[in-house]
Amino acid sequence: MVIIARPWVFLIVLLLVSNAVFAAGINAEVDRRVMQEDESFYLTFSSDVEVNGAPDFSALETDFRILSRNQSSNIQIINGQMSREMKWRFMLMPKRGGQLTIPSIAFGRDKSNEVQLNVIVAKPSQNGAIKDLLYMETDVDRKSAYVQSQIIYTIRIYHALALNLINASLSDLEISDSDAIVEKLTENKPYEKIVNGKRYKVFEKKFALFAQKSGKLIIEPMIFEGQYLDRRRISHTKRLRSKKTEIDIQAIPSQHLASYPGVWLPTHQLVLREKWLEKTTKIKVGEPLTRTLTIVANGLMSSQLPEINKSLDANGIKQYVDQPSLNDDNSHEGFIARREEKIAYIPSKPGIITLPSIEVPWWNTEKNTQEFARLPSRTIEVVAVTDQNNTRASTDTPDASNAGNSSSASGSEPSLTESRIGSASSRWFWVSVVLLIVWFFTVIGWRISLRRGNLSHETGRSGHGASTENIKTIMRQLKSACRQNEPYRAKGLLIDWGRQQWPANPPMSIGHIAERVAEPLAIELSLLNHVLYSDDKNHWNGEGLWQGIQQLSAQNKQKRVHQKTVIAPLFRIVTADT
Repeated sequence: MVIIARPWVFLIVLLLVSNAVFAAGINAEVDRRVMQEDESFYLTFSSDVEVNGAPDFSALETDFRILSRNQSSNIQIINGQMSREMKWRFMLMPKRGGQLTIPSIAFGRDKSNEVQLNVIVAKPSQNGAIKDLLYMETDVDRKSAYVQSQIIYTIRIYHALALNLINASLSDLEISDSDAIVEKLTENKPYEKIVNGKRYKVFEKKFALFAQKSGKLIIEPMIFEGQYLDRRRISHTKRLRSKKTEIDIQAIPSQHLASYPGVWLPTHQLVLREKWLEKTTKIKVGEPLTRTLTIVANGLMSSQLPEINKSLDANGIKQYVDQPSLNDDNSHEGFIARREEKIAYIPSKPGIITLPSIEVPWWNTEKNTQEFARLPSRTIEVVAVTDQNNTRASTDTPDASNAGNSSSASGSEPSLTESRIGSASSRWFWVSVVLLIVWFFTVIGWRISLRRGNLSHETGRSGHGASTENIKTIMRQLKSACRQNEPYRAKGLLIDWGRQQWPANPPMSIGHIAERVAEPLAIELSLLNHVLYSDDKNHWNGEGLWQGIQQLSAQNKQKRVHQKTVIAPLFRIVTADT
């Protein structure tokens, strides 16, 4: 019995040892056992034997996020001996802090060993806390704001120049007010900053928030995730979490709501302007008078701005209102809203017409007071259209009865007065003849001088024609750039246009052109200049600029018509007493 049992015992022991060897052939190891909650680490499974089943790694997802995974196999032959190694490599990030365990993973009948980890609970990044090569800070421009007013929320990522950051991402902004308007502002380019003697590159994002409900507005933490290489060129992932931010949203003040229902403009600056195309308020019946009303507000969107123009109840005048032009200037400092309305007034009868004053109430968020933007009332004098030819004819025609009486009173013989008049008329006749001869030779001399001037500028004509054709080409291309909202192309064409307008002192920039023209073109040029030096070029509307160019061209054309040289009479016969 004993002899028979020994082989079975030996076989059982051999099988147990064999299983232990196979189990020991699958090894699990990590690159570090102590880490923060939002830091990544590497887990590697390796085996020097052929596994007899596909591994199941689903157990890892209980406490860890799987960021990446890959599998590799290596076969070596040394001195005729073949060795084989298989590896499964994971990049993991803990889902929570505390003592965590990497469980044993089954590879068919074989299993890996367990690994214990110490995960430190992550704390929100503190503003100004310099404890790492990569950190985050957030900022809000106000802790209390009115409903529908602008709130600027800023998030900054500080990245040490010594850190080799290869990839980064930022989660979306989430707020508690589902009806709030969230707009991403134009981003600044990354900049450098020295903090406690260390150089950082700063990535900044800004958002404009417009809460629609009063109460507490909660901005949820934002998550930044970045990958970097250490000195051994090994990739690591770092995650940062910002603080939760709460803002007190105040309701519309009751005194404003009672006095001006439906008009709520919470801002720190609001301007109301008007511009008249014609430089006079005295017009004739049937002549148009064009007025442009503009309202500009910092910290609002154009959709919030009210209608400016008021309807007219006065008889004898009609008004035609063009479609309003709305524009939102988006910069890293926030929104600047602009609404422009153009109105044409056409009187139908003479008289005095008064346009009512315009008043726009707004709430000053800096002073917490009610303020008003006002335009005074305007008076227009409308005159009737007169027939100047008939008026002149009736004025110059002598009275027939007076003529008859004068003839009868004079008698058949001329009086002394008539003799003097006849003598003076004879003398003035010869003076007129002499002056006529002088005038004749003067005209001849002027024609000769004009012909010489034309001959001397014969070669200049072709150049002038080429210049005129060049201006037409520039205007066509500028119109296309404005209609297609291409700011950089419009800038170059504007410089070319400016050189044609002022050849003696050509402008070198958009700002130089803006200094030489009046509104509204000057405003449009300033807006274009602002867009060119911001990061967001997709919100420029060139229609206003093109309208300003057209308006300036029309004004210049009118000036040229009025400034044409008129040849005045060379002499004037003056009657004098003799």
